[in-house]
Amino acid sequence: MLNKGYSSSETKMGEMEVIEPSKNKSIGSSRMLCISITFLVVLVGACLIVWFVSTDRAKKLAEVEFQKWKQEQSATTSSFSSLSPTSLLSTTSQPICTDHWCKVRLPDSIIPYHYNLKIEAYPPSLDYHGVQIAFLNITQPTDVVLFHIKLIEVINVSISEVGSTKLFIIMKHFAFPQNEYYVVQFESKIPTGKYQLEIHFKSNISNSLTGFYQSFHDREKNDSSVLFTTKFQPTDARKAFPCLDEPNLKATFNIEIIHPQNYHARSNMPGYSVHLENNKTSTKFNQTVRMSTYLVCFVLSQFDMKYSGIAGKDKTFEIAIWSRPELVNSTEYAFNISVNTMNFLEEFLNVRYPMPKLDMFGIPDYASGATEHWGIITYREARLLYTPGVSSLGNMKSTAGIIGHECAHLWFGNLVTCAWWNDLWIQEGLASYLEYYTLNSSHPEWNVFDEFLTSDWLTGITLDALASSHPISQNVDHPSQIKEIFDSITYNKGSSLFHMLDFYLDSNHNLFRAGLEKYLTKYQYQGATTNDLWVEFTQVAGWNVTEMMDTWTQQMGFPVITIKKTSDAFSIEQSHFLVDPTATVTTKSKFNYEWIVPFTYATSDSLSTPKKILITKKFDVINSSASWIIGNFEHRGFYRVNYDSSGWDSIIDQLSKDFKVFSVTDRAGIIDDAFNLARSGRLGYSTVFRLLSFIDKDDNTNVWDMVLNNLKYLGKVLSSTTVYSHYRAFVAKKIKPMVSKKFNTYVSTACEAGEIETIQKVKTIFNDWMINNTIIPADIRSAVLKYGVENGGDTEWDFVFKNYINPSDPSDKSRFQSALAASQKPWLLKKWLDYSIDGKTVRTQDTVYVISNVASNPVGKYVAWTFAEANWNKIIAIAKENNFHVNQFITGLTTLMSTEYELQKVKELWAIHANERDGVNARQQSLEKINSDVYWLKSNYDEVSKWFYSNTMI
Repeated sequence: MLNKGYSSSETKMGEMEVIEPSKNKSIGSSRMLCISITFLVVLVGACLIVWFVSTDRAKKLAEVEFQKWKQEQSATTSSFSSLSPTSLLSTTSQPICTDHWCKVRLPDSIIPYHYNLKIEAYPPSLDYHGVQIAFLNITQPTDVVLFHIKLIEVINVSISEVGSTKLFIIMKHFAFPQNEYYVVQFESKIPTGKYQLEIHFKSNISNSLTGFYQSFHDREKNDSSVLFTTKFQPTDARKAFPCLDEPNLKATFNIEIIHPQNYHARSNMPGYSVHLENNKTSTKFNQTVRMSTYLVCFVLSQFDMKYSGIAGKDKTFEIAIWSRPELVNSTEYAFNISVNTMNFLEEFLNVRYPMPKLDMFGIPDYASGATEHWGIITYREARLLYTPGVSSLGNMKSTAGIIGHECAHLWFGNLVTCAWWNDLWIQEGLASYLEYYTLNSSHPEWNVFDEFLTSDWLTGITLDALASSHPISQNVDHPSQIKEIFDSITYNKGSSLFHMLDFYLDSNHNLFRAGLEKYLTKYQYQGATTNDLWVEFTQVAGWNVTEMMDTWTQQMGFPVITIKKTSDAFSIEQSHFLVDPTATVTTKSKFNYEWIVPFTYATSDSLSTPKKILITKKFDVINSSASWIIGNFEHRGFYRVNYDSSGWDSIIDQLSKDFKVFSVTDRAGIIDDAFNLARSGRLGYSTVFRLLSFIDKDDNTNVWDMVLNNLKYLGKVLSSTTVYSHYRAFVAKKIKPMVSKKFNTYVSTACEAGEIETIQKVKTIFNDWMINNTIIPADIRSAVLKYGVENGGDTEWDFVFKNYINPSDPSDKSRFQSALAASQKPWLLKKWLDYSIDGKTVRTQDTVYVISNVASNPVGKYVAWTFAEANWNKIIAIAKENNFHVNQFITGLTTLMSTEYELQKVKELWAIHANERDGVNARQQSLEKINSDVYWLKSNYDEVSKWFYSNTMI
């Protein structure tokens, strides 16, 4: 049955139904007046406004200019993506632009409250048309209305007051690509009131992985089956349809998709379909809740769904898992975890999920891990699917973890959204932290909170120890700046700060939960700031949480707390911890790099009753006559702890006598603190190696993970020195007993260290697979494939490559990718790198990972570097299609660089690309890391090499 307003069985694109927001009914069709002036703005280093008078001629010229603009935008380096807004607008050849559209941010006087969006798309055809009616509340008289577009051609635009058919006279309208705007100017100012802005547009389905793009079912097999999907976060909704594309500008949406009958359409809300003429279908979706533009999603596919069911505390919504038809049997685990996760989160947060459904799609081509649109979460296929008996335990944890993360976003990110991207860390940090709660709910046997230290905490604190780090809450404006902050500071430091606050507030988590509930209830369907969150926590805690947490969010870095024993007390001093003692911090802080530290500790007299204090100044004192103290009890805090020599001696002595006196997280944390204090010159390596004396008795995986992570750093900086063989012998000796106990866990480390028996065993398993097709156990498949290729030649590489092209399970794809990068034959590594950018063999979502994997191979380090130099523009163009990939490319490319020669080579390449906006932070951080390694070798090589020579025999 067709809704009111349709005059035939098929609605024409020029006759879009106008649905009044919140009433969900038609108020009649609005036909466009013929616009006699057509135009387009083309930016080539400056703003050139081109006026056209002849309509027919204008349309032809506009189409030509639009295609030229698209080519410029799609080029390897666009005219504006590599420059700052200031440099674009203030050049020596033109005056500074002062018009409304020269500002990166939209004016706050034009507020959208509803959109009617209609899109007509017919896979596999790559062109589509659309009509967007935006309902705007204009709060100040204005002669200009701005909205965002990117790679979209506006055909017609008109504006009228809501409920009126009278159109305002538009003086001119044009694209302003450097700020991704479309500008509509009027002859005179229009008064305050409510308006509807109707835009007819057309564009092409993207070949990138952002906006409205195509994904192939099986590109490597030349399977032509295609689906169309969307990925908008953070600023790519404007690539699919005209909109006011800022997170705080929430609105409701009515969406209609016209598509081929052999495709089905899914979006944020449930919908219904009506068959039209010419094998077309119109699918209309119910009106959404208020939401940000980046949370809009629609998928046109031929996917199947096998597992679905009702979920929620009060059984109020349906969950369904969608995949390629041949993979539906691998969706059961995702369904079960999703139901458990959503039930848990509703109970934990005491806030109901407000949507009637939750679809989950596994997309073959997907730039990030997943995106949390309201009512429809899209995932990279391998992250969603799990096949029992084929997928590994690691795959299971990955699937459960990412589902927990994305489901948490339905509250933190969707229900309450960051008012602007500088507060992105709230929703990403909370989703990353609550992921552990959801995992613990589904799989308590995993003890995931013990893994927090070696995962989120370690990743965040490692990056934040650099002088080139940044505050977790920082000012960003331009899309390239926004994409830069999707990094480990936002995610991992963010989750670590919530971890610290949670346990300091209340060990039973009641105050933490209460603060979150108040925040969600107060700001639901709105945008909120970091301060808004702290105010709610302050109210439930009864003390000034804002004052404390501002010192952690408004300045970069973290402190090291140094504890010294006196006769009847312990003195405390805090200072900014930098892993490179030669680094200079150039960013000023209003807190002078001092923190209000939620400090926890236990002493030899009170190990079972830890204490909490707030360290509010640089120096403090704990009155106690205990013989020793351990700071950062349970290692919940985002800081490091150092001790005087007697303090370290006491801890080492206690670990030697009975290491289980300290918890798993304390043992792992003490080890990591010691190694990093030594790296920074605050502790001698002789103390670190004495500390490790207990490790042979401790077989806890999390403790060993921390030991091995730190030994791996030593291996990196020593790899070009003569002591490296002794280092490897030491690791091989230490790991051999652990391999006997936990082969699946430590087989990879043993092979990397050159442990002969393990390598031989792995080669046997690999050959048996290659010759007899014997299945490799899932939990050791990655290691067997990698070291089978590493210890083989062309034959082994070719065999793995054939399996990469035709994997039996999506989870194997990444295993084969890593293995192919492990070859010791440079020509094979070069072949693999060539495949990574040919657009056919390797999906573009994986290009950066292939390059990074080759660069992390000592034989491939320079092969990858030379390849990157030669193909820089093409690689960056691919990497820019994802929020993280430029940073990941730069970090991965330089991961093994540690010498003065390598430092100079990196400096030279970065200088060539100094004007590129993408990856600025990553380039700075890579130089600091390499410089730190160079300094480490000069300062520590003699002491460390002497120790390895004395303690290993080869």
